[in-house]
Parts: sequence; C-alpha cells; structure tokens
Amino acid sequence: MGQQLVLLDGGERKDLNEDVNSQIYRIDAKLRLKIRFKFGLIKSWRFKPKIKCDLKVPLTSNSTSGFVFQPTKCDVDF
Repeated sequence: MGQQLVLLDGGERKDLNEDVNSQIYRIDAKLRLKIRFKFGLIKSWRFKPKIKCDLKVPLTSNSTSGFVFQPTKCDVDF
C-alpha cells in the first residue's frame, strides 16, 4: 500500500544519489497564503505572501551522519 514506481530522469536521479550519499534529503517547500489581520472591529487588507523554505532532513534517525535536523529560516516575500 502506498508504494508506486516513480520514474526519474538523469538530473533527478543524480540529485537523489547525492542525497543518499550525504544522508540528507533536501526538500524545497513553497507556500502561498492569504492572511488578514483583525484588530477588534477593524480588519486589514489581505496579504498574499509567498514563502520559500529549503529544508534538509536527515535520512537516518541516529546522529552517526553528523547532521541533526535544525530549524530552517524561510524567505517571505510580501
């Protein structure tokens, strides 16, 4: 269940091999939100920020790879 074959081209295969060798999986996350603030009865206009995060997640749960998951700062563009 949940197992599907994913075909990778040459560049994607190279990226995956680099992740496996370094034991760190890289994830590029992009978020688009609608935000509106409310102060009592006053409502602000809507913001639509674009958020980009480059996450690095260790492939192993032990610390033998020397890499421990750390919080990531994201780029926010209003």
